[in-house]
Amino acid sequence: MQNGFWAFLLFSTLSALAPAFASDQDPLRLSQGADAEITANLPTEIEKAVATRMIEVTELLGDMKNPEKSKIGLEKLDSVLKDYPNYADGFLLKAYFIGLLPDGSKRLPEIIKNTDTAIAKYPSAVPKSAYGNTAMLYGLRAKIYKTMGDTRKTLSDLETAVNIDPHDAIDSSRGEAPSFLQWSKQDFVDLVKKHPKDYRSHLFQGVYYYNQGILMEHEAYRVALASFDKASKLNAKSALAYYLAGNLTDRQIPWGKNKSKATYAEEGKALAQGNSIWMAHPKECKEIIGYFTKAIKANPKMTAAYLSRANLYLNIKQYANAEKDYDYALELDPDNGGAYHDRGLTHQKLGHFGDAARDFTKALTAKKPIFSKTNGYLNRAAAYSDNNELKKALEDFQTAIRLPELAAGQVPCLQSEGLQGPYRQPADSGVDVGGEPRTDLVVFRGVRKT
Repeated sequence: MQNGFWAFLLFSTLSALAPAFASDQDPLRLSQGADAEITANLPTEIEKAVATRMIEVTELLGDMKNPEKSKIGLEKLDSVLKDYPNYADGFLLKAYFIGLLPDGSKRLPEIIKNTDTAIAKYPSAVPKSAYGNTAMLYGLRAKIYKTMGDTRKTLSDLETAVNIDPHDAIDSSRGEAPSFLQWSKQDFVDLVKKHPKDYRSHLFQGVYYYNQGILMEHEAYRVALASFDKASKLNAKSALAYYLAGNLTDRQIPWGKNKSKATYAEEGKALAQGNSIWMAHPKECKEIIGYFTKAIKANPKMTAAYLSRANLYLNIKQYANAEKDYDYALELDPDNGGAYHDRGLTHQKLGHFGDAARDFTKALTAKKPIFSKTNGYLNRAAAYSDNNELKKALEDFQTAIRLPELAAGQVPCLQSEGLQGPYRQPADSGVDVGGEPRTDLVVFRGVRKT
């Protein structure tokens, strides 16, 4: 398979069907059968059936340089979609596959048609979609419209996509995909040139660079921040422009590539004192808080802005302010497990161990689950221990050990849940709450792969 993104797309689609590949008699699964974390993921009959047929389809489609295999693969995919018309991911695969064919650039309306169907089927998709939202679908359609020269529809679809999830809306990492399927820097230069007074063109240009993640160069950071600032000047009500500018600036504290030796020395001093490196950046933290505050003023119901500001307050030891922002966030989104978890961390820092344990319990049972169950159990164990409830602490520690995360070779580290979902931070940029590791009980704040 030559195309990296195509491989990723196939892998993601099959991952959603992964439980169907596990035998009901798998001894590892049975040995942990009492754990609800495992048994809740057992496959349905439809998932098993689709998974079985999609293995053959993906093997055929994976060899894109073989016209005969491609033709058969497309025919078999059409057969799957005929039998399972609500299989949204199948229509997305078909859209990409058509685009990757030698004559794909001449079949743009067909690609849009299949993308339209995937978007329409997504809410009631069976099997469930591998993707957490439809941002990528709208982003794909926006790129096709851009290729066709319809920039109005491009801006409209990108607006929908970015408001759903900025990270998935504009993806420039599609390997060897043809240009009409892949966003480029030039696309956004063109949009800004054609629509200079439309704040969205500047916002989307910022998102393009923002999505380069923690590896972005300083020049990309500068362009992204300037784009967000321009967008907010053109539309002072754009909460997302303020929010992403704050998030981008916040990201530069741990990951920035333009730091001086003096800055590294101050960060080292902060860490040696048991603090997070954010404590070495008071000026930047004030600026970041300002961005998040403007986002909240523009949209008082923007949960992510409250959570991001709360996480920063937690990092700089303004625990009372952090607690207030977590409270506001949970009023807006009472099912947010990550917010409960991180408010629990705040309660621990304030010495409210009973409240911390209760928040970790809510985090573990929330409709929107936390990223790491191990994270939740270990932190609740710490709260129980601090509250002298040692039996409960031991039970949680034993539960954490049995969970697949530790069994898979992941090791805990000091990290909060941070933001999950549409406004999540890039990989490995969770909130570092600082402090020395506990020796009396495991009190790690997250997991990271070795």
